[in-house]
Amino acid sequence: MRDYRHDRNYGRYNSRAITEIPTQDFNYGLSNAEPDVLEGLKTRVLPEHLHDNALHKKDSLSFCHFAAEFKRTDGNLHQARLQAAYDGAILVNARERALERARANPSADIAALDKAANEVAVSTCVTDGKVVEVYAHYYDGEYHQDMVGCESLLDSNRGRELIRNT
Repeated sequence: MRDYRHDRNYGRYNSRAITEIPTQDFNYGLSNAEPDVLEGLKTRVLPEHLHDNALHKKDSLSFCHFAAEFKRTDGNLHQARLQAAYDGAILVNARERALERARANPSADIAALDKAANEVAVSTCVTDGKVVEVYAHYYDGEYHQDMVGCESLLDSNRGRELIRNT
């Protein structure tokens, strides 16, 4: 993982609950997501009209593109997959809210926003220390989670490469 400590526009949080989830959209009473790792742009570097996609009340990230869920080797990888699916859905929802809000701006480049809406921009990673799985999340009228890759972390460097390249 890259060291972003000197990039003031990019943030990384470890085990921080996502509190700004619109309950009417898809939450249905679930607890706040708390990814083990969450990376993305800091809200303060975005124009004011894009702040609707903030994930936290204070010092927030926006346009997050990577979340990870880690379990111990004796942990439940299935549970990590479910948590990553929820994390991905939250990040895709926040991104869609921001793109819709940006479209309402009279000076918005609609073609660029449409192009951005069609790109997969959210990835999640789950691992139990032995296996790593990477998923892409996107919305095209309905939410999708597709596996990008699955590699062993024990046999070669391919698992670490999969995480790093994601």
